[in-house]
Amino acid sequence: MPWRAANRCRTSASTAPAASASQTVARIGASWTPILCRGLLASGRDPRPYLLAHAGAANAGSAATLIGNPQNILIGEHGGLDFWGYAADAAPVALAALAFVFVTVALLWRRELATPFRSAAQAVPALDRPALAKGLVATAVLLTLLATDLPPWQSALMIAGGAACARRAVHAGG
Repeated sequence: MPWRAANRCRTSASTAPAASASQTVARIGASWTPILCRGLLASGRDPRPYLLAHAGAANAGSAATLIGNPQNILIGEHGGLDFWGYAADAAPVALAALAFVFVTVALLWRRELATPFRSAAQAVPALDRPALAKGLVATAVLLTLLATDLPPWQSALMIAGGAACARRAVHAGG
């Protein structure tokens, strides 16, 4: 069970930066990190391997696309690189980095990850289906825009702007 939780941290952290900037993922991760830590500590777990898996995987995943991190955005823009061509070339490197993160966390924290959770009767938070749907739609629209002739940075900026406007409208009650 702890291995599964660590893999979920790693998987979610590595796939998200490929479709958005890693700084966005880091900010989102910063919002759930206290919740993750409290839950792990309440279960008698050391949160460090899960947090290291998340941080390492976010960096590894961000290398997979031209919009994964600011450096890649600059490289793609100034190099005139094709989004999908770059993704095909960078995917093996990102996967190798992800495997390195997995193996490193597994080796350094093997005792922690082999110990079962102390309490399996913890409440699982409810899935926020509207937020999940918005995220999936935004990702689908972004991937569609990336298949057009628009520069990748413009596609990412449109999605980020739309998300910011949608968030403000929700919080403003409109």
